[in-house]
Amino acid sequence: MLKRILIPLDGTEISERALDCGREMARRCGASLVLARIVEHLGELAPGLPPELLPELQRKAEIRALNYLEDRAARLVPLDVQIYNPIGSARDEIARLAEAHHCDLILMASHGRDGAQHLLLGSVAEGLLRQSPCPVLLVRPEARPASLFSHVLVPVDGSSASLSVLEKLPPLLAPDGKVTLLQSSGVSLYPNYQHKAGLVEEYLQRAEARLRLISQPGMNLEVVVLEGQPVSDILSWSSENDCDLVAMTTHGRTGFRRFWLGSVCEKVARLAPCHVLVHRPHHRSEQEESAETSEIEDVSVAESPTPS
Repeated sequence: MLKRILIPLDGTEISERALDCGREMARRCGASLVLARIVEHLGELAPGLPPELLPELQRKAEIRALNYLEDRAARLVPLDVQIYNPIGSARDEIARLAEAHHCDLILMASHGRDGAQHLLLGSVAEGLLRQSPCPVLLVRPEARPASLFSHVLVPVDGSSASLSVLEKLPPLLAPDGKVTLLQSSGVSLYPNYQHKAGLVEEYLQRAEARLRLISQPGMNLEVVVLEGQPVSDILSWSSENDCDLVAMTTHGRTGFRRFWLGSVCEKVARLAPCHVLVHRPHHRSEQEESAETSEIEDVSVAESPTPS
């Protein structure tokens, strides 16, 4: 169960949309909340400031942040709420707070102060996807508010690393909720593969059979294997099937060589029509990952359809 949830705020209404979700999660799980508003170094934010003004303005910025957090914390009574207003880089300080306070989840709206223009995912959130010590749940402002999810889409790539996010889902899954494992084979990325329809079908069937061997206690798992490219498949399938959460790990391993690390995960986080949970598993060596993948999936790129 979740014990401590970190909610970064930046003073905007959009960032505060994570509070309702956090309140419900904390009530249900008996968790405490950590609210944080990071105060920028004014000397870096406005390098032209006269040096004699800097200490006073910095102190006032800290006081404003503290007053803001105290007000938001008061709205969450009787929950256990801690507040912090450290000075520094937002993405670094949020990750540091999450690690220092042993947070189980970072919950934040999917834009940062760095700009809603950045496809609704500010660079602060984007940076956290790469360095957070715990899962990050990005609350999509335009999606239905939720603290429990009825239909979770889990994109996988055949490695157990991509499946590790499943263990993070129980506190977030509704009692009758279902989880769909989706693997995009990528065969459509290969030119002129259509004339090898039999090989393609065999490849997809073997991938689906592998996924059907996966089980998670107390979890209703469904399996979908598509032949398109991962980002398009994930976005279109989640929209067409009313998924309210896409849950991903920040890397997997297939013939695409860490395709999930960055390009897939970050694009989905920016563009998904629903909320997104991102989990960064414990780092393992190349040798461990290679050995693990060979045990899980014997369908390699060498066996997949290739151009003639």
